[in-house]
Amino acid sequence: MDKTCMNYILAEPYPAVSPQKPDNNAARRLLGSYAGPQGELTAILQYVYNSQLAPLAGAPQVGELFHCVSMVEMRHLELIGKLVLAYGGDPGYLYYQTPGRTAWWTGANVSYVKQPARMLRDAIAGEEQAIAEYRRLAGSLQDSGAKALLQRIIADEEHHIALFTGALQKL
Repeated sequence: MDKTCMNYILAEPYPAVSPQKPDNNAARRLLGSYAGPQGELTAILQYVYNSQLAPLAGAPQVGELFHCVSMVEMRHLELIGKLVLAYGGDPGYLYYQTPGRTAWWTGANVSYVKQPARMLRDAIAGEEQAIAEYRRLAGSLQDSGAKALLQRIIADEEHHIALFTGALQKL
């Protein structure tokens, strides 16, 4: 992790997860948080985009924040991908729109706004959506380790809301 980003991350470790048996339904449900329109892949690319544009709009500190949070979201993508694999799924960049109907991730999921305040408000809303989805997923999974991992990711997302809210108040 980039040394400048250490101030933006939580110190608690992520729980190790190894579900005891394959569960294709759980793997499919997790793909929305992995590569869905509001999933981790979208968050990463959104925040990388924002990190590049915010400094051009006169908000270099917002750019740094988005850069660092994108790194945490990359860790989430890795962890959710490993969980999908552990459940017997394939962590491809797709998700299930409805049972049996998949859609591939697309760059159209990223918002190309250029105003730092709007970027931050959109990020707060996205993190709130992610928290709601992770809570829903945690309630649907049987494996206690997977639930613990999702709870740990929720803690990160709550921390991101606090960081984005603080940055928005400073603009």
